[in-house]
Amino acid sequence: RRGAIMIGGALRRAFSVAIYPRHGGRALVIHHRRLGVWLPPGGECEPGETPLEAAARELREETGLSGHFPVLSDIEGTPPGLIGYEEHVAGGKGLHMNFVFVADVGSTEVRPNREFTEHRWVESMDGLEAPPNVGQLLAVALTAQPPMGALARQFLAAINGRDRARLAALYADDTGAAAEGAWAPLLAAGPLEPQAILAQGERALLVCPGVVVLLEGRGGRLTRSRIYRE
Repeated sequence: RRGAIMIGGALRRAFSVAIYPRHGGRALVIHHRRLGVWLPPGGECEPGETPLEAAARELREETGLSGHFPVLSDIEGTPPGLIGYEEHVAGGKGLHMNFVFVADVGSTEVRPNREFTEHRWVESMDGLEAPPNVGQLLAVALTAQPPMGALARQFLAAINGRDRARLAALYADDTGAAAEGAWAPLLAAGPLEPQAILAQGERALLVCPGVVVLLEGRGGRLTRSRIYRE
């Protein structure tokens, strides 16, 4: 903790985020200029900012990338993309209380930044100097996939919110446009009031009065939606 900021005799504390951008079965790590080790992109949360907002901002500012933060939990209120929480002393910046996210990005083109000297897209941290939990969280990031129940709830929220952009983001890149023909009638029909959400494997059913919606998914994204009316 030598050189760390002290406030009133106590170590400075700050909420922070780390983001594992993933693409094609690999995730991005950077060689941090100040700390001299390999880490995921990230930084401190700004005042009034949620961890998810901070993650999207840090990803964009540090790498030039933007991404989709997948829904990974059925638990109401869990931010999309959240895979863990850990605490560490960040050199002279004090204690970082760190929310860790994964984001799916559509490119491996990284914009240079003064925060790091080099970057790599990796499947493991073998041969790279890094804190032990960087490799542990990398393994989680590369395998994390949304449960179908969580995707179904996101679909329902987007339908009821008339949010076409949010709906399109739930689908795999090669199926979103074709799927719009299936969910467009639901937007016109009004809010859905689910009686049950049933999920197993790569399928989920939204059971609503007068209509049943079958959702199918692959790799954490929706691939097909079908509507059955009573």
